Amino acid sequence: MKQVPIIIDQLEKTPMVLQSLLGHIPRYRHRQRRLAGKWSLHEQVCHLVDAQDILIGRFKQFEREVNPHISAHDPVGHQDENYYLDMDLDAALARFPRIRSDMVEMLRSYPKAYWTYEGSHDAFEPYNTQLLLNHCLAADYAHIFSIEQLGLTKDERTAEIMVLP
Repeated sequence: MKQVPIIIDQLEKTPMVLQSLLGHIPRYRHRQRRLAGKWSLHEQVCHLVDAQDILIGRFKQFEREVNPHISAHDPVGHQDENYYLDMDLDAALARFPRIRSDMVEMLRSYPKAYWTYEGSHDAFEPYNTQLLLNHCLAADYAHIFSIEQLGLTKDERTAEIMVLP
């Protein structure tokens, strides 16, 4: 359980890491869908920010319910193809530090016992508050990696790009 504050500290830094990375990526790359059937960098960022509400809701569900069941989230299957592309990237980037700061404050407020709560999930087994916390950080890393790949990979190496949806 001593990893909990370390992971929360890392979550707090994600908006700064994202902004730093984006500062090195040319704007013309942001909306390009460089791989067929995959999101653009713009969509990766907007999804990362949009998903914060879902993640916060999951933490609160563990707070409200004993052994909650968490439904899987399919960011691709339930939205229009251009859902994230139509979002305002600058507004999402402005929102991210605020919503993440609120999440971090909430996470730091939970008592030690909170981090022992168990639940279930449509897609993962086992599932609990510590795994949810790990999932948040893993998702941050995965999206930042996808953003780096989409933004910085040379055109002649596009086939080598590895990304989430």
